[in-house]
Amino acid sequence: MKKLISLFLVFMLLVTVIPFNALADTDEIEINVYSKIFKAFYNKSTNTLSITGKGFFDSGVSFGDYNNGNPFYWDEIALDNTKTIVISEGITGIDDFAFIGFQNVETLILPNSMKHIGKCAFFDLIKLKSIQGGKNVTQIDGGAFMNCQSLKNISFPNLQKLDDNEVKLFSHYYGFEDGMDVCLIGDYYSPWVYVGAFMHCQNLESVYIPKVKKFGDRTFFDCQKLKTINKNNILNNVTSLGISVFHNCKSLKNISLPNVTTLNSGRVVDEDTLKGKKSFIEGTFSNCYSLESVNIPKAKVIGADTFYQCKKLKKINANNKLNNVTYLGAGAFAKCESLETITLPKVDGLYMLKWAEHDVTDITKNSAGHYYGEFESHFLGYKYHGTFEGCTRLKSISAPNVKTVGARTFYSCKSLKKISLPKVTTLGSSAFFNCINLTSVNMPKLRNLQTTKWTQFKLLNEGTEDFPIKVKRKYYYRGTFEKCVKLKKITSSSLANVGKYDFKDCTRLESITLGKNLKSIGYSAFNNDRKLKSVNIKSTKLSKVGKSAFSKIHSKAKFTVPKSKLKKYKKLIKSNGKAPKNVKFIAK
Repeated sequence: MKKLISLFLVFMLLVTVIPFNALADTDEIEINVYSKIFKAFYNKSTNTLSITGKGFFDSGVSFGDYNNGNPFYWDEIALDNTKTIVISEGITGIDDFAFIGFQNVETLILPNSMKHIGKCAFFDLIKLKSIQGGKNVTQIDGGAFMNCQSLKNISFPNLQKLDDNEVKLFSHYYGFEDGMDVCLIGDYYSPWVYVGAFMHCQNLESVYIPKVKKFGDRTFFDCQKLKTINKNNILNNVTSLGISVFHNCKSLKNISLPNVTTLNSGRVVDEDTLKGKKSFIEGTFSNCYSLESVNIPKAKVIGADTFYQCKKLKKINANNKLNNVTYLGAGAFAKCESLETITLPKVDGLYMLKWAEHDVTDITKNSAGHYYGEFESHFLGYKYHGTFEGCTRLKSISAPNVKTVGARTFYSCKSLKKISLPKVTTLGSSAFFNCINLTSVNMPKLRNLQTTKWTQFKLLNEGTEDFPIKVKRKYYYRGTFEKCVKLKKITSSSLANVGKYDFKDCTRLESITLGKNLKSIGYSAFNNDRKLKSVNIKSTKLSKVGKSAFSKIHSKAKFTVPKSKLKKYKKLIKSNGKAPKNVKFIAK
């Protein structure tokens, strides 16, 4: 009887134990992956996904393998609940897009065997806080950790390559610059774009990658809290930077790039290829609002918008001298509101460029004669940045070899008092617009004041179907020295053309002398120059004076003109130019 009882108890014990063991086994489930070489296990109790195997982890992903940006093969339970991803020793690389969509992952553990992390491999892990291991990683591709918004610190001490970053995007995602929700492509018409390895890591504070020589396009784009790179922000080994590397790094205060020769800018086309919506420029350090000092002693090329809106930038190199720079792009220092002085001994031109900010797209006229189309925005027009536009504290500039100054170059440089550009022959529209403290101009070889027709559109209600296009579009002009309210005297021996509005609202201008090459004076060129008393025109070639060119000048102004042209010029200046009735003409 006792034996029977004992056997029964043993039996019951076995029955009890076996189910519990079986339940324990079910905590870990195997997940199918593309390659037979690798295995993936998800542990329910620890919310850990483990990848085992040897060699390069090939996800086997193609464009068609994604559903809303997530690979089909990941189990939904693992995808939604994994908090830790463990890559085992022996795995040397992670394939492109392999772990997209694990939005609850907080910890990533990499093995010492890991060398290569592919494009967008850990894209959009928005809760990722910690990357452990990976000390031997040598290459990280574009978008690898893009949009990992909780990541604060990164250390890859042996990383060398950060430049393989061309990625295709879904065509219907137009707001890439505002933060993408997807990193890869599905359809034929999608554009190729460039994404950075740590792009949109908005809480990233410090990075340690001392061996990297080249930063790829947009590497730290929109890393708004980034303060420290390689402990002291001195990047001795870096020789090359891609486009927009530090764009919108709003917390970065200083950086030294002693061996970089080129600071690129990139035109970003944000468009459906069939319609063309808008484009804009991103500079290497554009929107780095806290940036105070930069060391770039070997820089030769500074591209468009490189330091755009670096509002606290005061110091460039040791003494604000850019001795090796030969090219300076449009908007390179635009809105650097703290910059006071700069020297550019080798630059021969200060340029600006134009690009569409917003535009009407796909305009069509239907059978009923009505216009219809799509609208990008309520305001439609063009965007311009002059090289030093909005540098409100800029007091002096030395550029002895500059021959061309483009439109808006010194637009609203309100502290600029004197300017000497001895070799300049051409000034673009609005070059000195609203330089309210400018008192002296020295440009002995100046020949042309260019007038540009600026285009914009009237406000449109989004969704409007019927409108005559010709009524909605309008043009406006800005003069080269317009609103230079402290400018008193202008003398030019070489100037051939004065454009529209060029000296309008120069309310303290008292005298002007225009040389023998003068051919035309544009619309409202000297309008509202209320203290203008002396106008000396030496040219016999003047054939055109625009409407209101001399309207509202001093009522007793004197015009000195060539004797042979007295009658003609008097008529041009009073009838077309609308000079006051009491002005006098002196033949000489």
